[in-house]
Amino acid sequence: DPRQLGEWYSLRVLGGTRIAARPVTVISLQPRDAFRYAYELYLDNQTGLMLKSLLVDESRELLERFQFAAISFDAPDYQTGLKPSSSCLELEAPEDVSAGATEFWEPGWLPPGFVLGDRQVRSLKGDAHVTSQIYSDGLASFTLFVEPLGKDSLAEDLRAQLGPTVAVSRRLMTEDDLYLATVVGEIPPRTAERIAESLSQSMAGAQP
Repeated sequence: DPRQLGEWYSLRVLGGTRIAARPVTVISLQPRDAFRYAYELYLDNQTGLMLKSLLVDESRELLERFQFAAISFDAPDYQTGLKPSSSCLELEAPEDVSAGATEFWEPGWLPPGFVLGDRQVRSLKGDAHVTSQIYSDGLASFTLFVEPLGKDSLAEDLRAQLGPTVAVSRRLMTEDDLYLATVVGEIPPRTAERIAESLSQSMAGAQP
C-alpha cells in the first residue's frame, strides 16, 4: 500500500532502465527513521513484477541484491510442469497448538509502523512449545521466536548478521522458568536489539 508505506518511507520514481532485456521503472524507498533499511525496486513495466531489488543500509552499503538475469512469461504447462522426483522426502509438519491459553512475550517497544500480523504455537518434545510472532510495516518484517530452556541450559545472548538478515537472542527469566527469545528479520541490528531488550510477558488474548 503506497499510502501506508509513505508514512515510514520516502517514495520516489528514479526513472527507467532495462533488466533481463525488459523495460522497468525504478522506485526508491528511503526510510524516514533509523529503524529500517532503504530499498530500490525495479518493476517490470508490463506486468509490475519486481525484476531487481537492492537493499541498502544507512551507510549506503549494499546488503542484498536480487535480480533476474533472464525471464520468460510463457504460459505454464501444468501437465509436464514441476513434479516431485523420487528423491523428494515427505516432511512431517510440526503440530499446531492452540494459542488460547499460551503465554506470549510482547515487545514493549516496536519501530513505528510495525504491527503484529500472525501468531503461531508449535509443540516441542513433552509439554514444551515454541511461539512465533510476525511483525511488518508493509515492506520490512521480523519474527519473534520464544522457546523454553532448561534450568541448566548453556544458551547465551547472541547477535549474528548475514547480509541484511540479523538474529538477536536474549534469555528471559520468570520466577519459575527460563526462555530464549530470538528476533530474526531484515532490520538493522540496533532495531532488533532494542526489540529484544523490551520484551515483557503477557497472555495471548491481550492483543497489542
